[in-house]
Amino acid sequence: MMFYNVETAKTHNRMFFDAMIDLKVQGWKSFAEASDIYTYRFFSNQLEEMTKAVEKAGEDMKTFVKGAIS
Repeated sequence: MMFYNVETAKTHNRMFFDAMIDLKVQGWKSFAEASDIYTYRFFSNQLEEMTKAVEKAGEDMKTFVKGAIS
């Protein structure tokens, strides 16, 4: 991707950060699912709560990035 101006670079950086945040959230979901299976759903309620918290944190980080790179 060529950067023709500052706006192009900012858009590229926002897309990169959003993709990295999504990757981290998805990684947590995979870990939580594997942990849930490994523990025979013993920590199922806690993992569901933590997954919701991780999803919210991801959205909060995306909102922060949009404000920081604008």
